[in-house]
Amino acid sequence: MELTNSDDPEKVHLTLTRDEFDMISGCVMAAIDEVPDWEFSSRLPGDVDAACDVRKSLWSVHDQLPPRAAI
Repeated sequence: MELTNSDDPEKVHLTLTRDEFDMISGCVMAAIDEVPDWEFSSRLPGDVDAACDVRKSLWSVHDQLPPRAAI
């Protein structure tokens, strides 16, 4: 994983491997599934709705990825 330059201080641009992307996606999904709604914003930066928006964005990116190479 590496940081890519951005002119906007509110945006973070990362270059990720497919495995890193999958790990981050999985963590967001696990947080949504495992952290109770009432506790979410005290343990994580944001609420469940914000996390669901992130999950939706991650799914959109995932749908644009080329298929994994056959091993």
